[in-house]
Amino acid sequence: MKIKKNGFYLIKDEFFRKINDPSLPLQKNGRPMYYCIEDKNNKSIFWLIPMTTKIDKVNRIISQEGGEDKCKIYVINSSDKNSAFNIQDIFPIKENYIEREYTKNGIHYLVKNKGLIEKVEKRAKDIINSKMLKKEIQKNEINVRKIYETLVKELNLENEDKKQITNYNCLTGEPINIQNHSSGENKWIGKKDVEEFKIEKKENVKEKIAKIAIIMTEKEIEDYKKSRGMETKEIINSSNQKRLYTVSVPYYNVSDLKITKEIEQKFVPIKEKEKTQEISKSKGQGIGD
Repeated sequence: MKIKKNGFYLIKDEFFRKINDPSLPLQKNGRPMYYCIEDKNNKSIFWLIPMTTKIDKVNRIISQEGGEDKCKIYVINSSDKNSAFNIQDIFPIKENYIEREYTKNGIHYLVKNKGLIEKVEKRAKDIINSKMLKKEIQKNEINVRKIYETLVKELNLENEDKKQITNYNCLTGEPINIQNHSSGENKWIGKKDVEEFKIEKKENVKEKIAKIAIIMTEKEIEDYKKSRGMETKEIINSSNQKRLYTVSVPYYNVSDLKITKEIEQKFVPIKEKEKTQEISKSKGQGIGD
């Protein structure tokens, strides 16, 4: 899911259970959270502002502060007078904890008023800077610095996991040496199978090329190429001697494909390699040519 700035979202219960901060505003009755800004130091962390419908309380506090222009913790939602941005309860989050878009009449609810966006963003930045520098947390105050540090640790672990990913052909179980996908997904499907099973691709998706090193006879390698729709040559007086060949094989990552339940049932777990070994473009290119 692509997170859109100035949009409203619903958060997974998993986030509240994992963070376990009693001051976090629970998402009761589908309470939406407003995506205000991307963290200035880490683009994988976003700051969300809970909305409140306790307008009488909000108006009372705004009045006590000397008006909305002077109140730092609330901003009335001019797009919906029955709600307000509860800026004092802003908190950080990662994309994997966002459940879905918050919609009205089936359409993702976005703030489009530039003046409102700027007002909320300015006050949000002030609150974030203040809370991240505070040494002591008051009673009933969200410990945003602790949440932030937890998210950073998660991201560091995820980055380590990505480095150790073993990519593989999920229809054969064969490991493949191919550049890691940005999504972290390690399942791949060959272009030939994508076309054969008529698997629909997402927009603006490009195939990735891997080099496969295979030990076969000359005839076997030509049959192999032919079965995959690759260019072949006529064999005259072929030898039965096995040699090491390399062939280019295009793949699609499953995160770039629209996988149906029927296709997913064909997936197999990764297995140890036997006769085939996939190597990157930078290694072994031209062997056996």
